[in-house]
Amino acid sequence: MNRIHLAKINFALMLGLILSACSGSDEGFSYRFSENDGAVYHQKDLIGNVRNGNSPGIESTDEIRQAEDGVFLWKRTFSNISGKRMDSVRLTMDFEVKGKSGFQLIPAVSYNGNLHEKHNLLKGYSKNGTPWTFAYHRIAVPGATYTETGNWSVTLFGEAKGEFEPFSCSLIPEEKRTTHRLIWPEEELPYTNYTKNKLKSGYRQNLTLEKDGSLTVTAWLVVAPNKKGHRSIDKMLDVAWKIHRHDTKAAFPVQHVWDYGVAYAKNGLWHKIQDFEAFNIGMRYRPYGENKGPENGKTDEFHLENGEWTNVLYTHFEAGWAGQNISLANSLFTDFLKHGDSTSLKKAITSLDGWIKYCVPKDEGQIISARFWGNGPSGGTDACNMGTAGRNFIEAYHLAKKCGVNRPEYLKAGLAIADFAVKEQQPGGVIGKSWNINGKCTRREGTTGAFMIPAMMAANKETGKEVYLEASKRAFSHYYSTFEEKGYTTAGALDSDCVDKESSFPMLRSAMLLFETTQDKTYLDKAVAISYYLASWQWHQSVDFGPKASLTEYGHDTFGGTSVSTQHQHMDPYALYWVSDWIKLAKYTGNDLWRERAIAAWNHGTFSLSDGSKIFNDKRRPTGSQNEAFFHTSWGWGDATFGSMNDWLVAWPTAFRLETLRYLDDWNVLEAEQEEKLAKAK
Repeated sequence: MNRIHLAKINFALMLGLILSACSGSDEGFSYRFSENDGAVYHQKDLIGNVRNGNSPGIESTDEIRQAEDGVFLWKRTFSNISGKRMDSVRLTMDFEVKGKSGFQLIPAVSYNGNLHEKHNLLKGYSKNGTPWTFAYHRIAVPGATYTETGNWSVTLFGEAKGEFEPFSCSLIPEEKRTTHRLIWPEEELPYTNYTKNKLKSGYRQNLTLEKDGSLTVTAWLVVAPNKKGHRSIDKMLDVAWKIHRHDTKAAFPVQHVWDYGVAYAKNGLWHKIQDFEAFNIGMRYRPYGENKGPENGKTDEFHLENGEWTNVLYTHFEAGWAGQNISLANSLFTDFLKHGDSTSLKKAITSLDGWIKYCVPKDEGQIISARFWGNGPSGGTDACNMGTAGRNFIEAYHLAKKCGVNRPEYLKAGLAIADFAVKEQQPGGVIGKSWNINGKCTRREGTTGAFMIPAMMAANKETGKEVYLEASKRAFSHYYSTFEEKGYTTAGALDSDCVDKESSFPMLRSAMLLFETTQDKTYLDKAVAISYYLASWQWHQSVDFGPKASLTEYGHDTFGGTSVSTQHQHMDPYALYWVSDWIKLAKYTGNDLWRERAIAAWNHGTFSLSDGSKIFNDKRRPTGSQNEAFFHTSWGWGDATFGSMNDWLVAWPTAFRLETLRYLDDWNVLEAEQEEKLAKAK
């Protein structure tokens, strides 16, 4: 049995101004909910119906309130009318959309079904005829399912704030209808994706309704007209953010973050192999008794009672991606300019000179090596590493000059990478993802090629040559049109070949650079579109890990963080990379939500940063270090569990924080909001 009560109330009064800032992006449209047939209409156009799939003995009562045009608050109360206690109940809220869906999205989990991915086992929307169900914490917007059907987009998501009953979701597209479903209790069926490309038996938590007992749950339904490029998701993401946003705080003041980062680069990551000295890709904990390998003069800070933090010996140094060597050197140049520390200057020059000597080939037709292994440079490269190195080498030339050091070879290396990108560009604009050491392309497609655009834009700014700007425009047009058509980007995370967020970052940076260079506002609009895609990977809620989880003990808040990809479903601080872009985007567009998102990403990106005294996983962490992975859902490596974190102290989070601070003229923007709140509290 199901009963519906319709109410329309003022948005601000209903939610205590939580959503009073919602813009009327659908102004001019009129939606309504019909109590008679439980349907949502736009004028006379039926969009979908509220459905009830209750088991015998359960009655549900709905209260549906239209908060703003196309945004409905839906509360459902499930009541036990069986006359007895009911164990192991399963409760659902369904919204059934009329017609066959043409595009579907579950934020950070499934982008149009992940159907193009060869190895991802979470393909489609069912397994052996059973619909996939996903726990709310696996999804960037709690329990969100988004579809585009006919003229309309529809999103259903749950509310996950305060005290709430954990839940799941499912999306069931069929030939003549598509069902958006929320489910209580939490479950993941028929299997759960517990690590990369592996499944195990699913689970369902237990939910009991006592005799005459009830449970009230809250959901949000967002309806909007379809827009080109799957842009209607913008409204849902804004609404979800405003519902769940809350105050967060960085782990340390900005100046401390800078100082700790510099310390980790110079003391923790600094590593020597033969006569090559630079920044190792990261540190791992090794118990005593195993082969320690060379320690390279590490101080007592890196030696604990039962083991030590040591640089990884089996892998490499990297120009970009996870190692970020050229960017780290630029931050040490900047540190010298700020504080006059000669060791920062010396290590910046030593590392870059090593890259020039060993990894920048002298012969025409060859290209920079992305990595330096123990026995020399690696045999190939990729757009992520090479593009990142290109723009940073050009920046390094100017920073070195400010420090009184003339290194024209840095500029030459950066321009050579831009020239290579221009030469490799195909008529349609695509550049490529990877090449062997002789410059032969081994893979052409994939959004990773967009990493070359900022390098070409830096070359254009340096030389004024239009060839770089025109190539950048062609490349951006290719990668953006592919993104606009598909609704996702791929293969930026080099250890996976799937839908991800990393490959969209260079598109955002490129759109911002093209707008700033040309003042063409279409690039700004495209930067907004890419940013909403990135926002679909950003956590809009705080996951409840339970009282025994280590992330609960350490006070980790998932709000503002991002997940890696559809194959690597763990959180990381990668959103640090575009904090400065979102702060500028807020300024250029007048939409302060981008600044809010940037601050939340920055604050989240400082969690587990160590000042040298922090203990995580029973091990004291060295100054400036931070681990890469936070397991916000039932996914992990090895013995990782829900609500835990790993001990891989990789280089890139340090590099991204320092780079963000290099690019921000005013560091106060990261702290002003917190200082204002503290002042009000006092």
